[in-house]
Amino acid sequence: MIEPFAVLEQIRDALLKKGAQEVVLAFTRGRGKELKFVNNKIIKISNGTSESASIFAVFDKKIVLTNILSFDPENIKKCIADIEAFSKHLEPKPDYFGIAKGPFKYSSIENIYDPKISEISEKEILELAGQGIDAALQEGAKRTGGILEIGEEESFLLTSGDVKATEKSTSAYFSIRALLDKTASGHATVAETNLQKFDTASTGHVAGKFSKMAKGPKKIEPGKYDVLFSPLAFAALLEFIGGALSIYNVEVGLSPFANKIGQQVAPKFVNLYDDGRLPGGLGSGICDAEGVPTQRTQTIGAGVLKSYLYNTSYAKKYNTKSTANAGLIAPRPTNIILEPGKSDVEDLIKDIKRGIYITNLWYTRFQNYFTGDFSTIPRDATFLIENGELKPIKEIRLSDNILKLLQNISGIARDQRQILSWEVGTPTWCSHVAIRDLDITKPVGA
Repeated sequence: MIEPFAVLEQIRDALLKKGAQEVVLAFTRGRGKELKFVNNKIIKISNGTSESASIFAVFDKKIVLTNILSFDPENIKKCIADIEAFSKHLEPKPDYFGIAKGPFKYSSIENIYDPKISEISEKEILELAGQGIDAALQEGAKRTGGILEIGEEESFLLTSGDVKATEKSTSAYFSIRALLDKTASGHATVAETNLQKFDTASTGHVAGKFSKMAKGPKKIEPGKYDVLFSPLAFAALLEFIGGALSIYNVEVGLSPFANKIGQQVAPKFVNLYDDGRLPGGLGSGICDAEGVPTQRTQTIGAGVLKSYLYNTSYAKKYNTKSTANAGLIAPRPTNIILEPGKSDVEDLIKDIKRGIYITNLWYTRFQNYFTGDFSTIPRDATFLIENGELKPIKEIRLSDNILKLLQNISGIARDQRQILSWEVGTPTWCSHVAIRDLDITKPVGA
């Protein structure tokens, strides 16, 4: 087994000798298990390991970013030569202003590494999956399918800016789709850093219950509806909002939040954070990609847009401070957190006289990133809300605007949870969210 810092020091020193002014190297060693199930049966369990390093080098403001997977001396030598040669064909980036300069002091974060996940056996993984499957079937589902993933990662960071950092993290993810028949299904996920909180049974119960409730869906007329989103559904939209607050996306026209700092973008009870130090956060770590110690940044406070997300270079460009969100090329969110409200989900349903309850989304697409116009398709259990009663519906599309969506939030439940899914790649913490007057249309061909 290679010694990561020894390899990284070798690469850093060689690149500096080749003329690089700045170097950032990140080595990652991962180990994991994956289980897949179809039609209530386990079809595959696999184990995997990986080692890789990312290399960021700057030659007179010419930026090269690449990865290396093999660490034998000849391959390292070739990689360094290729980086130097490639840099000579690049144009300088005039608005690049450098990486962070250390050294920094780091403090540990609670609950991002669980040795029980690292030591989990195949038998325990089978039991966890079985608990989720059985729970869905107990609720009335006929078939289930999904995935369970267990992972452990060790990371090492070394830069020419006097940064040296290392940490361990663990993750556990379970996704289950339960089907009653071809038209009635429910989907639920759970994602944690800690095995004790990794409740596959409750997740299976949610998916199975939704599948049974979704039996016999009917079509409804397009129009404006109040909409209640489950945490799984709203996280798909909230992740876009979190990413759109990167100053990079603002600058290149991929964000509807340009020139809106200090403006009211949501009701006063809405607060949004990016928190790289959140205990138990799957996006948490002691530092960002260039070594700046992570922090909690309020991006929306009392409905007002407070801050974009910055790395060191962009912070210098805009005469502000890094929010510890490097991305070396573009700042990026860590954990996106919507502050929970005080309402129960049942109260939000009662407050909607006639509306729609969406439990899952897919195919979220933006027609215009700058204005925030988007469309998305509700998937799995979807319901018409009428006087507190839920009636299953089908074949609808949500076509609206992300700024309007924020402005029209009417309620946030207290049931905050961490979401990862096929549609949500950044750990996103949110609750049930109610929103007024959204445009419901029909999918093409419906």
